[in-house]
Amino acid sequence: MAVTHSKVSAKSDGGDATLVLPTDWNAAHVVAITHAETSGKTANDHHSQSHDHSEGPVGTDIVPTTVRVTSVGDVGLATTTHGLQVGPSSGANLAADDNEIMARNNGAAATLAINADGGDVTVNTSGNAGALALGTATKLKLGHTSFPGSPSTDDVFYRKDLGMWFFYNGTRWLTTQLFRADFVPAINHYNLAATQADAHQLPVPFDHGGSDIWMEDIVYVVWVSGGSALSGSIKWVGTTAKRDAAGGNTTIATATIDSGSINAFQERTVVVDALLGSTYYNFMTTWTKTGGVGNLLYSPHYLTYRIVAT
Repeated sequence: MAVTHSKVSAKSDGGDATLVLPTDWNAAHVVAITHAETSGKTANDHHSQSHDHSEGPVGTDIVPTTVRVTSVGDVGLATTTHGLQVGPSSGANLAADDNEIMARNNGAAATLAINADGGDVTVNTSGNAGALALGTATKLKLGHTSFPGSPSTDDVFYRKDLGMWFFYNGTRWLTTQLFRADFVPAINHYNLAATQADAHQLPVPFDHGGSDIWMEDIVYVVWVSGGSALSGSIKWVGTTAKRDAAGGNTTIATATIDSGSINAFQERTVVVDALLGSTYYNFMTTWTKTGGVGNLLYSPHYLTYRIVAT
């Protein structure tokens, strides 16, 4: 802080430079003020003191009515031209410019805690359109009708036009929700004693505005009633296919019931992990009997799937 006097001496300087001369009287003098001397003082008490501390703290005793920082240098991990900083650049600090706030530690990124000890955190409660983005790869972004470019695996995104949450599996966007669609038996095909084609059917599920269906698994729950013990030559085999408009079948899953107990429930899960495609309209399951296996008394199964969007 520099201090000058309002009085100016008209006397000329003498020849002794070791003395305080008349012209020295009005020179800028450096005054040191300790924290103890200023503690408890208000801005008016300090008058027009000017502080220039590049790293050291000013103290907690200056309480102005408003503070405006006009420097708008972009804040980065090691910047020094940004407008506001709490803490030394060589250690943990909080820095800000005109539209960013960043927690740093000696030039490296640090954790920024918001209401670390509790309390609600609100973002854009005005009702105006806006987005919340987390991470450079947009790990979470809300309120848009199209997906972000260059996504990373496991990014999560809400499509407000579809009303669904999606995650990126490294290749495509799939709904976070896993859906289920149940096959139904054809008439009189609840108790199968012999090979039966198209014993169970399922219409292709509705994609709810998506571009395709991602088939995850088909889960078969069966009950073999009586007959010889199950083996490689005594078995039931269920083959599930997707069917196109011309009636052509493409097999997507095969369940082989050749082990386990008879007269008891069994479950087989077959992983599909494939796109359905836009030219298919329903699914059909054919059960094939081999050897002296008992009747297939109970054979419900279902498809698990996710909706694909682009």
